[in-house]
Amino acid sequence: MSILQSLLTITAAKPLAERSIKKLMELKAELSKLFKSNESSFNYDEETVERIWSLGPRKCGTNILLNLTNYKHSNFWSASVETQTTNDDLREKFVTSFKNGFQLATQAGPLCEEPLQGVCFIIKDWTIDSSEINLIQSYGPFSGI
Repeated sequence: MSILQSLLTITAAKPLAERSIKKLMELKAELSKLFKSNESSFNYDEETVERIWSLGPRKCGTNILLNLTNYKHSNFWSASVETQTTNDDLREKFVTSFKNGFQLATQAGPLCEEPLQGVCFIIKDWTIDSSEINLIQSYGPFSGI
């Protein structure tokens, strides 16, 4: 089982072993180094790894969903032991749909239903028009997998 798969299985009753925590820290350090060495218009910093929202496909793949918006999401690195938040942000209702869409896109890919590999989706802006929120809610939840 990979370190990312074991991250998905942690619970309050069964935390990660010391060895797994060490591997996880090494992975985060390596990812941080890779983000910093990226030559792009965006300046990545030490906190960029903490802004990872999901991996895909199957929540432990080689693709990254990176949230650089002002939306505060739960920490990916401790996702299985996250606590319920009382967030008044309208976007909270669409988080599952957003992440499921990412999982579906990375699993099926853009062509021939082949999974994507090594792609980073960077979300820089995410807004919801509050005047249309009642219209959106009338359709019910959107789901994927």
